[in-house]
Amino acid sequence: MKKYLVLGGSGFIGRELIKYLEGKGYFVTNIDLQMGAEFDLNSMILTDIDGYEGCFFLAWDVGGAKYINQKDSWKSQFANNLSILNNIVPQLGDSDLPFLYVTSQLAGVDSSPYSLSKLIAEKYLRLFKNCVLARQWNAYGTIEAVSIKSHVISDMVFQAIKTGSIRLITDGSEKRRFVHISDICSAYYSLINNNLGEIYDVRNGEYISIYDVARIVSSKTGAHVIRGSKKGVTHNVMDLPLVPGWTPNISLTDGVASMIESF
Repeated sequence: MKKYLVLGGSGFIGRELIKYLEGKGYFVTNIDLQMGAEFDLNSMILTDIDGYEGCFFLAWDVGGAKYINQKDSWKSQFANNLSILNNIVPQLGDSDLPFLYVTSQLAGVDSSPYSLSKLIAEKYLRLFKNCVLARQWNAYGTIEAVSIKSHVISDMVFQAIKTGSIRLITDGSEKRRFVHISDICSAYYSLINNNLGEIYDVRNGEYISIYDVARIVSSKTGAHVIRGSKKGVTHNVMDLPLVPGWTPNISLTDGVASMIESF
């Protein structure tokens, strides 16, 4: 049986990616700190990696906007992410194993540790010809427990159903592009087998404001939207080429409806 290695497979996207790969008949090995201290990618030595078809590198200290903008955690975010990068990339880069690294549309857009560490990772990993980079736009599609690391659409659905209202942190004017987690998994699978040495966007559709996303959730739940007073920020990000041969299939409206139903 063919095997894939997933680094960070217990996270938001990683869990769904493992299900996707197993659904295609692959054996998947997950390495994630949530599994125990011995799986800490800050120091772990990867073994027998030549026995895999490829590796998906998702491991990162990350969460939704609430977390990556929390300045109290910035020191640890910097330390954790640069340490993971320093330990793992030489091991993968010096092998013949094809690997996919998940970067972000936020790479280099501001001075947050998340943005800067992703930019550093992009520059570093472009040096390795056995790596393909997937620049991830805003992911959604599963319900998460509300926490400092949970993501915006999941939080909206949770609030709408549990409280009957959706309270925005900002005025909701900031615009984002959202892509469903099922489409993300198919994009990653397409990339790992092709296009090594390149970087591609994993995105869907046009920009939409956070307020308009809240209105979609509201229209399907009857919840009242309460806008915050803080002005939202839309990052100016230049588009990269889309994943060759890949087309996202799930619209934001359908994806939100599915989340509400699954809740």
